[in-house]
Amino acid sequence: MTARRPARSATSAAAIGFFVLVALLAAGCVAPARVATAAEIGLGARVEQVRAHLGAAAENARAGGWELAAVHVAHPAEDMPAVDRVLGPRDAAADAALRDRLGEAARSVGSRDLSTLEALVGDVDRRLALVPAVVGAASAQLLGHLRRFVLR
Repeated sequence: MTARRPARSATSAAAIGFFVLVALLAAGCVAPARVATAAEIGLGARVEQVRAHLGAAAENARAGGWELAAVHVAHPAEDMPAVDRVLGPRDAAADAALRDRLGEAARSVGSRDLSTLEALVGDVDRRLALVPAVVGAASAQLLGHLRRFVLR
């Protein structure tokens, strides 16, 4: 019988991703066409944090852990002000829609509606994937490297 490796949580994957990104940047392995600004790098990290928390909320809800799902679905509120500061001036409608969907996700956890939660997590994930492209090419490139090397 083969021993199974325990699955990594989405939050730990995001934390590992952040540290790998820092290591890649320090080692010079990521060479975007232009250097990303500190705001763009911060945005990429915040976007991945939101994605990780929503993924964890969906995983917990699927397993019947609605209390933990509620904790995870609330965490994006900590990261969204940083996303708002960068995305809002460039695309206020996209920023508002993202905020609305996050609120709907929190309400679906409150009502223990798994199918709605899963649909909203997918929608928010697709919207978050577009954020770096709206903000700038360098952040999109950094986020692409982070996802390719760590999170997928």
